[in-house]
Amino acid sequence: MKDPRYYERFGGFSISRNAVDVNSAPGWKWLFWFGHFNDQSFPWIYHSGLGWLYVHGPSDDQTWFYSPNNGWFGTTKEIWSSMSETSQYLWLYDQENLRWVAYYLQQPAGKLFWDPQTQGYYNFD
Repeated sequence: MKDPRYYERFGGFSISRNAVDVNSAPGWKWLFWFGHFNDQSFPWIYHSGLGWLYVHGPSDDQTWFYSPNNGWFGTTKEIWSSMSETSQYLWLYDQENLRWVAYYLQQPAGKLFWDPQTQGYYNFD
């Protein structure tokens, strides 16, 4: 996955390229700004909280995730580079609803979002 010939085939940024292998769980990777995921079926990944996602990184500065049930969500390097190891949420752009939402990284259900426009929480299907 760290071979440029491989990740360039999928358009720019591969989240696997910068992820850390989880030694206790073969096939699993970890990014502090995204959490745990399995990339054995890349460009489809299985995220520990969000389930199956298709990854598209048109550049090293942005990454898009497609959820079969919820559409496209994107984030940028500007967002994840400002996060720390203790960050509790990741800002994602919800393409279908044309809004930014916060995905909570460290909660048991794995699918909790906050919508700043409605000031309310909702779950990812």
